Amino acid sequence: MIAAPGVLVIGVGRSGTSVATQVASTMGLRLPAADDLMPANDDNPDGYFESLSLSAFDDELLRRLGVTWWTPPSVPADALEPTLAAVDERALATFRATFGTETGYLWKDPRLTVLLPFWLRLLGEPLLILPFRHPLEVAHSLVRRDGLTVTEGLAVWERHTRAVLAAAAGHAVVVLAYDDLRRDPAAWNRTVHDFCHAHGLDVRPPPSAPEELVRSPSSSASGWMSVQQRSLHDRLCASVGPHERFASTTLGDETGWVAEVIARMNLPSWFTPG
Repeated sequence: MIAAPGVLVIGVGRSGTSVATQVASTMGLRLPAADDLMPANDDNPDGYFESLSLSAFDDELLRRLGVTWWTPPSVPADALEPTLAAVDERALATFRATFGTETGYLWKDPRLTVLLPFWLRLLGEPLLILPFRHPLEVAHSLVRRDGLTVTEGLAVWERHTRAVLAAAAGHAVVVLAYDDLRRDPAAWNRTVHDFCHAHGLDVRPPPSAPEELVRSPSSSASGWMSVQQRSLHDRLCASVGPHERFASTTLGDETGWVAEVIARMNLPSWFTPG
């Protein structure tokens, strides 16, 4: 186990996780080395702030579970975690090669929504930053980036959101709404700093408000959502702020059509499993 405290950014992809990671890094938390950082592209012109080596390793873990990021499992992540125990040592070696064993690491990976129970067992009690964004904005962003339909994007969002809410229960979490970053970047910045500082991480005072990091929304929040999806989003909105121990809650049944939609999804043409 790696007991040195650090931070995991665990939000659903396309939910403001990259800007949350970028903001946290300005306070002195340690990103992966520059040659291990996923390069920027048109979808994330400021960068993804993800470790290439850990992302590749996590993709391997998902393949072991028979899923992908686009087709997350319906089974609770902690029920799947024993399947991955055989790779504990390789996982720790990969993490140490990326971040070492010192305190203050900052790791963002959208795969952590599914893999969080596995990594928490190996990393001890890192702090968790959970950014979220309106599910329809996430879905429309996935339409543009990955060629999914809005319905598929909502199904992916729901599965990942259920997984991360369940896995985060009982741990130190700060929940951050992307809408709040748009409205008041300085306050959003202070919340991240104060959460890390309160839990003993050596962080610098937040720099000037990160207005330059906040882009105008390019994804629509219009469209239809299921009752279950609206309830999940309401749950996130009600949870904004720091939690010493994130509360466990009954999430209810999954939207009836999600399983069928994910089972029938056509993955992006550039995705090749194996």
